[in-house]
Amino acid sequence: MVETRTRAETIELLRRWIRAAHPTPPEEFADDVDLIESRLLSSLQLVEFLLYIEELSGRPVLSEDLRPDQMRTLARIYASFFQEAAR
Repeated sequence: MVETRTRAETIELLRRWIRAAHPTPPEEFADDVDLIESRLLSSLQLVEFLLYIEELSGRPVLSEDLRPDQMRTLARIYASFFQEAAR
């Protein structure tokens, strides 16, 4: 069973994962920072991050349904993978 979390709690868990995976993690970054352009996530880390999103959401992320814009920011990730489950 997947825990019910608020938007803020979910985004903080995602942010902590990124900080832990980054060699020189920033102390803070906003929900709308582009994770790719800012180099907070590498292409290899994106795969691991998708697996973490699946774990948190309790739902598979299907490659055929995945669009690059869904992974650009924490806000978009939440909207794409968690918002429906929170309703």
